[in-house]
Amino acid sequence: MKRIVIDKNKCIGCFQCKHCCYSVFEIGSDGKAKVRYGISQGGIIDTETAVINCPTGAISIVELDSSNSGSTGSSFISFLN
Repeated sequence: MKRIVIDKNKCIGCFQCKHCCYSVFEIGSDGKAKVRYGISQGGIIDTETAVINCPTGAISIVELDSSNSGSTGSSFISFLN
């Protein structure tokens, strides 16, 4: 399963991800990026664009196996099965 990961410790709230991929990202109440609820598989190409354009490298797409349970300071969301 692939997931979008946003490292809240790296995010500076510049909104580049939202500009690249409005349908996937939004700005949370903390002023940092978060993934919109209910995104679809079609957003993967735009999400990769946001990963490339994030100036701090706060966004990544990772392949998780059953041993990965998350990490402190990051926002996880299921993206693709």
